[in-house]
Amino acid sequence: MVTQFKIFPIPINCPGEKENQLNQFLSSHKIISINREFINDNGKAYICFEVEYITDKQQAENTSKTTENKKSIIDYKEILSHDDFSLYLQLKAWRKSINDDTKIPLYAIFNNEQLAKICQLRPQTKESLKKIDGVGDGKIEKYADAVLKIVSNYSSTNKKIDKTDTQKQTKE
Repeated sequence: MVTQFKIFPIPINCPGEKENQLNQFLSSHKIISINREFINDNGKAYICFEVEYITDKQQAENTSKTTENKKSIIDYKEILSHDDFSLYLQLKAWRKSINDDTKIPLYAIFNNEQLAKICQLRPQTKESLKKIDGVGDGKIEKYADAVLKIVSNYSSTNKKIDKTDTQKQTKE
């Protein structure tokens, strides 16, 4: 940890952008103290803020990682087709009901990416479901029947078929 100082002169007559810079700085740093001083420089009036703050390499790295994580949040409504997104919402509701009953974390049941893949591929068998990354024997044993039933009911209503076998044939 290192203590540092930063000076913010803010003109009294139009503080706008300078004030925003100060507020942004204050909200993103660990502040120790703030001193303010009125300054009259040849008829130009300022309030000068002296900010003492702590810098911490790890804190800066964590802030950077948090910003990166926020940027990597995926909006599946934009990625999935309207039809796939409707199924996605049904699967999320089912997953939430499992979570409410068992207190198993949502991501441990199926993460959002896995649910999106299920919606895109529309598996009709346990073998097809198991082709999705991260879906192993445990998830198949616990949740496959319910997921396949939801997918099957939705697909029969919307006339969409299992795409996992179609993709496999295309690759061969």
